[in-house]
Amino acid sequence: MARTDRLSCGSRPRICFALGRFEVTIAGRTETLAAGGSFIVPSGLVHGVKALEAGRLIDSFTPHRADFLSL
Repeated sequence: MARTDRLSCGSRPRICFALGRFEVTIAGRTETLAAGGSFIVPSGLVHGVKALEAGRLIDSFTPHRADFLSL
């Protein structure tokens, strides 16, 4: 299972949809997110996600991230 629990801070707001269970930390507050759940990270807040089982996160940024489009 991939680890995705590094903290980061972005300049764009993001919306995430979970396919699997994840532990989500936003601005020092941690909660467990069940499969089918979602969360919003406002711009400028420190955040991170840890996979608790095999799964995927679907991220949506606004405005779009050109660096992701080139992958």
